[in-house]
Amino acid sequence: MVAIALVAFVASWLVGIYLVRYATSHAKAYDDGKVQRFHAGTVPRIGGVALGAGCVAAAAASAFVPHTHTFFDAELFFKTMAVVLPVFLIGLAEDLTQKVSVRHRLVLSLLSAGLAVWLLDLTVPRLGLP
Repeated sequence: MVAIALVAFVASWLVGIYLVRYATSHAKAYDDGKVQRFHAGTVPRIGGVALGAGCVAAAAASAFVPHTHTFFDAELFFKTMAVVLPVFLIGLAEDLTQKVSVRHRLVLSLLSAGLAVWLLDLTVPRLGLP
């Protein structure tokens, strides 16, 4: 499991370095007056791509690591990726174009939440409040 985490970290780190160094052209479109702009200098807002690359690298690495003493569950991993995908894609589209409406982002966030309930059975059956 440590090997998979290390592969994910390295892949995410390398993609992150690449993005910070070479993918700054769209970052210049965020002028200082925009709400999204809180970094100093031209920093790309597509850091989620590096995290996604780490997840994909972890899934690929898991095929080569014996799972006899780990708790890695491929089915759970891919279901989780399916849940995250709508929100990831709409966030990426917003970061690249700056033209995605709040309504569209909210709808895809609700879709992801629905997928989490359906695919992962994530519910709160009881709060324990009187």
